Amino acid sequence: MTISTTITLFRLLTLPLIMYLLFQETKSTTLLAILVLGFAVMSDVVDGYLARKQKEGTRLGSFLDPFVDKVLIYGLLIGFSLQGYFWISLILLFVIRDM
Repeated sequence: MTISTTITLFRLLTLPLIMYLLFQETKSTTLLAILVLGFAVMSDVVDGYLARKQKEGTRLGSFLDPFVDKVLIYGLLIGFSLQGYFWISLILLFVIRDM
């Protein structure tokens, strides 16, 4: 397994942590959730850069990277909608768009 694929899998593991922090509903945990999300976004940039620079493009990586991106986005949208920030219909629009 390449380093960029490992980073992608690590990014997938940030979603449960972000959701846990968001549902604590304190200012400090919300801020921490935003920081973890920022770290996840930066890791997406880094793993893409490493995959291109080191020519580590693999079939697994080319499947996992967009899959993890969608899981992270949909997970956050669902979490925010459960907290009342988004309507569930907005999430359905995103899902339909990606079909």
